[in-house]
Amino acid sequence: MTACATAGAWAFWGAPHNVEVVRVPMPLRGLPDSLVGKTIVQISDLHVGPIVSIDYLRHCLELVSALEPDIVVVTGDFVSYDGPARIDEAVALLRDMQPGRLATVAVTGNHDFGFSREGFTNRQAADSLTEKLDGIGIRMLRNSAVEIEGLRLLGVDDFWGPTHELGETLSSGDADQPSVMLCHNPDFVDQPGWDDYRGWILSGHTHGGQVRLPFCKPPILPIRNHDYIAGKVELPGSRTLYVNRGLGYLRKVRINVRPEITIFKLSRAA
Repeated sequence: MTACATAGAWAFWGAPHNVEVVRVPMPLRGLPDSLVGKTIVQISDLHVGPIVSIDYLRHCLELVSALEPDIVVVTGDFVSYDGPARIDEAVALLRDMQPGRLATVAVTGNHDFGFSREGFTNRQAADSLTEKLDGIGIRMLRNSAVEIEGLRLLGVDDFWGPTHELGETLSSGDADQPSVMLCHNPDFVDQPGWDDYRGWILSGHTHGGQVRLPFCKPPILPIRNHDYIAGKVELPGSRTLYVNRGLGYLRKVRINVRPEITIFKLSRAA
């Protein structure tokens, strides 16, 4: 009985904040010499709001800063949107994070569009978040791309939101450049339009399922394709997906699924 109580207490009070730094090699075709050995740090799903501890998130961002990344990427769900003040809270938190030496970029998640009976459709919320994050040096890639020393970083608006343009985003720039795509929801990788893309795709959204019992898949997953729960997935067409387990949560519980900061070390693929 005592063991069960201890495990339950850990699942609700300790595990949701037991963040793990995961190190992953990222080989990319045609990577310029200047970027070999550089790092990309990914965080996702902060869910700034009434449920996630702001002190815990501040600690996570201190860990990010301590890694001294060359590029920082945030793959959506900055907030659990319930009003304009929530965006201001997220911006105040992120203002103290050390930016990437070369760039700090991000994309929207579904909760950055708010929620109503019609779904995640509040464009004004996402636009306000974009404007204010741009103001502190976090460049939002909304169906657009940016080149950093020969590396193409792309970002598409959230799959559940009203403004995503995957085809337009993928067609921007030179498909032969080394490329990293940011898209909050990993279900995007099963959509048409990826034929010429050969690179990495960084996602979040799933929280790793938050609860994972031994030998079982998580009971609740907000994705169609349950192969994309967490971690690295090799896809057809020379694509590699990585799904970050996120930092925050909608319900304060994690079992066998630690929150995650991912650090990718760039190398040139054969």
